[in-house]
Amino acid sequence: MLEGRHDTDTDTDTDVLRFVDVGANDAFACALDTEGQAHCWGYAYDEDYTPPEVRFMAIAVGGGHACGLQSDGTPACWGLDYQGSVSDTPDIELTSISAGRHHACGLTPAGGLVCWGDNNQNLVAGHPTGTYELVSCGETVCCVLDASGAPTCWGQQNGSSSDYGQVTDMPAGPFVNVAAGWRHACGMSADGSLECWGRNDYGQSEPPDARFQQVALATAHSCGVTTDAELRCWGYDRADDSDYGQVTDTPTTGSWLDVHPGVWFGCALDSEGQIECWGDNGMGQLDHP
Repeated sequence: MLEGRHDTDTDTDTDVLRFVDVGANDAFACALDTEGQAHCWGYAYDEDYTPPEVRFMAIAVGGGHACGLQSDGTPACWGLDYQGSVSDTPDIELTSISAGRHHACGLTPAGGLVCWGDNNQNLVAGHPTGTYELVSCGETVCCVLDASGAPTCWGQQNGSSSDYGQVTDMPAGPFVNVAAGWRHACGMSADGSLECWGRNDYGQSEPPDARFQQVALATAHSCGVTTDAELRCWGYDRADDSDYGQVTDTPTTGSWLDVHPGVWFGCALDSEGQIECWGDNGMGQLDHP
């Protein structure tokens, strides 16, 4: 879930590009600079992922598309237009936005939930009704938090081998943040502790013993920023016989604000407005601006 948090760059070195927001998904990533301009890199299924030249307040990244909230709160999406992930973008004011692999959801100023794009796993047509404070979409699962901090998740939960309780086994909370992945999700309590549920065959639902200020999930690994501004990632670290280091190569130094993992890589934003990415670079997903 990404909310508008655009600010102004006060650094006197105008040659240094600085950022205020970053997102990643699959093998694709985007970031917002201090002027609100979006920059994207990686692989978007051979689609043109050049962002529109407009000012954004927040950005959310899907598997091959991205969406940003413009200064008036209306979303604009670009990249792979799979099942309406771009062309069905609503012309409506939103206060936050989150993108799954080929879909996206946002919250209206009244807390209503709006979703568009691929309806695989009933992610678009099957979203809950009500008013909510937060929304987070993963590849096949989305979750929201209501005003009491109680989570509701929907999506892949079909009673087959892909049923890991990511929708039905939600804890009660209350949480102040929630993050959805592929087949797992995590909620953050007010004290910064994490509680995760769903698939856990690679330890992706077993967070380290730390307090967090932000968390984001990928297919089979998870990452977060601790209250000490450190990066932590856990879960799956391999793809076939190749060790891409999406967990083990997580930066161990620096002061961090935000982190978002893709399938075999991750990108994070530090307190100086700089981006660092690690893991697999087979599709240019580490080649950030």
